[in-house]
Amino acid sequence: MISLCKGFGVDAFRTQDTGVWCKLDNDEERKLASIGVHLRRNITSHGVGINITDQVLPYFDVIDACGLGKRVVSLEGMGVRTTREEVERRWVREFGEEIEGDVYVLRDVGELEEIWGLKKGEILDVMIRSETNEIEM
Repeated sequence: MISLCKGFGVDAFRTQDTGVWCKLDNDEERKLASIGVHLRRNITSHGVGINITDQVLPYFDVIDACGLGKRVVSLEGMGVRTTREEVERRWVREFGEEIEGDVYVLRDVGELEEIWGLKKGEILDVMIRSETNEIEM
């Protein structure tokens, strides 16, 4: 994510706190992006989030992102005018280079089942059964 931000001309970095950070002109550090991992019943979910436009910022006035008591910023707030589609395109490329592998953009779980050679609905079925303790994990 840091290299993604740098590709847009934003000097992003890590701190002792979670997330991706940048500094405003007044040297105030603001959170620009987050990475999340969730594990439940041996199923992991992973996610990344980057604030692209200032439209999302009012929501952060009513929550404390990651409980850090710090403010957030967007790419737009850092002077970058772009779209979600452009950020997604660049993210896929950067992530693929970072892991030295192929990254697929999937629109639904059915596409993943097809790539893995599974039957339609099989992934969802396993997830539902694991939630209701119908299968051994």
